[in-house]
Amino acid sequence: MYDCHYKEELYRTQSPYSTNLEHRSGDHMVTNYTYYEKVKNYNQSKIKSKLIACIHLLRKGLTDKECDYLTNFKCKSSNFYGLPKIHKSNVIRESCKNSKSECVNIPHPNDLKLRPIVAGPSCETHRLSNFLDILLKPILKHIPSFVRDDLDMLNHLPRTVCKDSIMVSFDVVNLYTTIPHEYGLTAIEFWLEKFPSEVPDRIEKKFIIEGIKFILQNNYFNFNGESYRQISGTAMGTKVVPIYVNLVMAYLETQILNVKVHNIVMTQHISLNRIKY
Repeated sequence: MYDCHYKEELYRTQSPYSTNLEHRSGDHMVTNYTYYEKVKNYNQSKIKSKLIACIHLLRKGLTDKECDYLTNFKCKSSNFYGLPKIHKSNVIRESCKNSKSECVNIPHPNDLKLRPIVAGPSCETHRLSNFLDILLKPILKHIPSFVRDDLDMLNHLPRTVCKDSIMVSFDVVNLYTTIPHEYGLTAIEFWLEKFPSEVPDRIEKKFIIEGIKFILQNNYFNFNGESYRQISGTAMGTKVVPIYVNLVMAYLETQILNVKVHNIVMTQHISLNRIKY
């Protein structure tokens, strides 16, 4: 990591969705039909009606105020854009390494990749996603490997280590878009059953599972004048996703470490981008 400032010129236009680099990379991403499908007749009102029907079907235990919050609001379509992975660009890294200035100007690095973001601060599922995030967040304190941020990592490092200790890191490629829906739902159900007291008694497990399922299956967005639906994994940009992904990875750890491994300290940190709307 290099201590310098990056002066990027990627977002000069008025709209954050209209840069040339972003359109080229964005077109490449949304035409990956493993993750996305083009939708010809996207009807936001129809999705909102499905949401209302789902909430009323599963409303047992919810207060009237909660039901009103989840169903009574004006919504806007989500938009798709790419967030530059500046830290993974060799061009930027080498430029910073060789620069003697604190400010490095690299207008168009040719190896800059984008992280797919579906920004839907007022989409059909944004309130349901926020509500589920609140319900699931208390479970994280039971995950020994969970690392909140860089500083929290210091709390997880052992005070002493032997000379033969090895620090190893793993990176899951395209994590958000590759988690199978069924596996993710199984993981959430696992943690709900393991720590049922962390969720209010009046909230049924079925509401949480079906709520997450609805979000995963109804992730629609617009890009470059076209409508799409994400069919694999989950969208980076919806409120509940960081909690969801952390719990999925923690569930995977329980399976990997099912056979007892001695003298190992394992931590996990999900890269969370602070997205301001």
